[in-house]
Amino acid sequence: MINSNDLTYKPLYYAYDDGEREYIVTYGNSVTIANEFVAHWICEKHNLPTAKTHLVSENGIIPSDYALAIECVEGLRRIKEPPLSQNLQDEFIGHLTVGYLLGSLDTMRFYTDSEHVYAFNYRNAFHFSGSSFSGNDDKELKKENIKSYKKYLHSVDFDISELAESWCIPIATLKEGIITYSMKLSTITNKDLISLEHELKKLFPKPVISMYKKAIIDLQLYIEKFISASSSDFSE
Repeated sequence: MINSNDLTYKPLYYAYDDGEREYIVTYGNSVTIANEFVAHWICEKHNLPTAKTHLVSENGIIPSDYALAIECVEGLRRIKEPPLSQNLQDEFIGHLTVGYLLGSLDTMRFYTDSEHVYAFNYRNAFHFSGSSFSGNDDKELKKENIKSYKKYLHSVDFDISELAESWCIPIATLKEGIITYSMKLSTITNKDLISLEHELKKLFPKPVISMYKKAIIDLQLYIEKFISASSSDFSE
């Protein structure tokens, strides 16, 4: 976590620290900020290029208790039209996989610095609703959000023909890549989840933290079960 007092803010929520490292500081409610942070964490676990993200401590400058500082990457430009060069396509498929599994493809934005591919805007990931998680509604809100994500997961069938067409990637190539990256979820260990939980505790209430841990475990179980049951189809 970054201490907000260690940042100097510029207009439009750009900020820099004493080492002159620049950040984009974004804010929202507990869920939208946690969505962004956890999604980038999952990208790191997939060994995908991703901007470093830091939770920001509460302060009187940002109009929310929940904020995230995203380190700026030099030379980024939007990826607007396919096709991508071969050396960038694999990373792009990795980011598509994360967006697909988290249900955030509709809002994600893809960028490149010509060497790597990056993805941003996971505020609607997991199909979790934005909520303050206050009062006696905590358990019910957690229950509803987990239910919503499980419903989405059951629609994840790896039929990515439209996605392949829109990004000019051969269906077989995209399908194989998405399955490969999906299987990497099994490398997220209980130790990793404890580490994530420890970091989230610095800013988020307990219902938010347990919600994400449960969602990641549900995702791992779903992918394992689905791929196991469909292994013969994937090998065709």
